[in-house]
Amino acid sequence: FSITFIIPTDGSPTNAYKAFLEFLPTSINSIFLPPVNIHDLTEDTPVEVRISLTVNRSLPSPRRALVGTNFSIGSSSCRCTRICALVVDLFSLSAIDVAKEFGIPSYVFYPTTATCFSLVLHMPELDKIYPGEYRDLPEPIELPGCFPLHGKDLMDPVQDRKGKAYKRLLQIRDRYNSAQGILINSFMDLEPGPIRALKEGRVLSLKPPVYPVGPLIQMGSGDRR
Repeated sequence: FSITFIIPTDGSPTNAYKAFLEFLPTSINSIFLPPVNIHDLTEDTPVEVRISLTVNRSLPSPRRALVGTNFSIGSSSCRCTRICALVVDLFSLSAIDVAKEFGIPSYVFYPTTATCFSLVLHMPELDKIYPGEYRDLPEPIELPGCFPLHGKDLMDPVQDRKGKAYKRLLQIRDRYNSAQGILINSFMDLEPGPIRALKEGRVLSLKPPVYPVGPLIQMGSGDRR
């Protein structure tokens, strides 16, 4: 099988970015979508929101790309390539709708831990339970299978409940249920409790199966060329 990266942009990709993609194995291809305009965003727009809006405004392009390709979406007997799945990241959940239009199974790759994913799934309920900022909570937050989490240790988007990034977290949970599966960058020996809770349905509202595919880590120095 082969892999194609579909990459939204808000400008021209850098030479370093292109060089990295060219360095990948020949079975991995890439398509840069036409740049979208995000000039209406203010300078203080969180990067998470900026990325998500870039993806949302790029959706017409992959839709046209799928219509115009020689891909076959069902028949494995066809000589042309059959699309097996669309894998999106946590900023590209809206692309699941495009996959549905073409009958393509979709999966979400969650690049961090099972504990973090469990927290995201519980955010709408936690928002109703706890007043004020999470960093000020006197007692830790308890989630199924997870170690107790102190509010001050939660990820940055959660720390400002009036911010755009926090509001987005409250809105995206149900999007995960639109996928056929969730790929998590973790493994059972590292997070047995959270992964079992996710697999056994003890985490609120999660319907798709969870597949721990980790550990996926960076090898070597971060400044390698």
